[in-house]
Amino acid sequence: MPTNWKAQLAAQKRQNKALQAQLSNLQAQQGNTSGPNGGGEKRDPSPTEQIEFAASAKRARTKKHKGRKSGDEDKLLPTKTIITDTIQEKVFSTLKFVKGEGSTKKLSALIIKAGYEKKMPKAEREDWYEEFGDFAIAELNKLRSTVNTAIKGGFKGKYFNAPDHDIGTIDRWEACLNREIDLSIDEQKADYTFYYSTIMSKATGSSNLWNEHHKGYMTLCEGKPPPKDAQFYVTPETEAYALLVINGNLQKWKSQFEVTNKHPNCQHKGISKEPSVEAIADSNTIKKRLYMAEHAIDDEANLPADWLADMQFTWEKTAGSTNKVGLLRVLFAPNSILFGLVLTSFWTYVFVK
Repeated sequence: MPTNWKAQLAAQKRQNKALQAQLSNLQAQQGNTSGPNGGGEKRDPSPTEQIEFAASAKRARTKKHKGRKSGDEDKLLPTKTIITDTIQEKVFSTLKFVKGEGSTKKLSALIIKAGYEKKMPKAEREDWYEEFGDFAIAELNKLRSTVNTAIKGGFKGKYFNAPDHDIGTIDRWEACLNREIDLSIDEQKADYTFYYSTIMSKATGSSNLWNEHHKGYMTLCEGKPPPKDAQFYVTPETEAYALLVINGNLQKWKSQFEVTNKHPNCQHKGISKEPSVEAIADSNTIKKRLYMAEHAIDDEANLPADWLADMQFTWEKTAGSTNKVGLLRVLFAPNSILFGLVLTSFWTYVFVK
C-alpha cells in the first residue's frame, strides 16, 4: 500500500460522502415534484439509483468498517423486496437451483424481466447483476430450504394424525406424480388427496399459488390464471422438485417422527460422523442401561423378558434386515451420562434428555 494511503482513504471517504449527498438531494427533489401540482409524494428509488446506492456502499467498505450501515440497507430495501417477492411468486415455479456464473445471470435476468415493468438498458442490467446477483442467489436458496421444511412439516402432521402413522412410500408418491392411481381404492385416493392438497401447497413456495381458492376447482395439470399463455399455478418443475425432496428424505423423516413419538421428551440432532464398530457392538448393553434408567429399575434381574423389543425401532424389527448405521441416543441421568446406538441406513442422531 502506498505511503500516503491515509490521505487516499480520506479522499475516498469524502468522495463517497459527496456522492451519497447528491443522491439524497436528487431523491428529495424528485420526491417534491412527483406528486400532483408538485406535492411531496414519495416514490421508490429507480433501479439505477438502487445500483448506485449499492455500489457506493460497497466502495465505502474498509477493513475497519465491514458491511453496510443500517441507512444503506434501508435504501436498498425496495430492490431487495422486489427480488424476494419475484422469486417467491414467479421465478421459483420454474427455477429451483442455481449453479455457476451462467445460472446466476439467468436468475437475475428472470427477476429483472418479471419484477420490473420497464426494460432495463444492457449496461444497467450488468450493474444489477454485479450488485444484487449474490443476494438473489441467497434468497432462492433460502426459499428452497423453507419449502423443504414445509413439506417435512406436512408429512409430520400426517404421521401424527394417522392412527397407523403411515406416511406412504416412494412408489406411492411417484404414482401420484405419474397419475397412476385408482380413486376407487381408498388408500390411493387418500394419497392423492394429500399430494394434491398438502404437498403441492407447500412445494409452490407461496400461499398465493395453490390455496383454498384453487383446490377443488381445478386440476394440477390445467390450473392457471385466465390468460392462455399464463404459467401454471403448479408447474411440472414444482411437482418434480417435490418428489425429489420426498425421495431424498422420506425414510429419514419417518425415523425422526418415530423417535419423537417414542421419546417425546428427548431432543435429537443430526450428526454426520458414523458410529464406530465398537460402539455398535455395545448397542444392546447401552439400550439396557437406558431402559433401566427410564423405568427406574436398579437390578438387571428385574428386567422384563421383552425389554429389548421395547427399545427397538421399526427398522430394527424388520425380518432379515441388513441395515447398518446408526442412531446415537444420549440420556442425561442425575449422576451419569448414558449413550446408546441403534442402526439405521443413512443417518445418525444425538438425543438429549
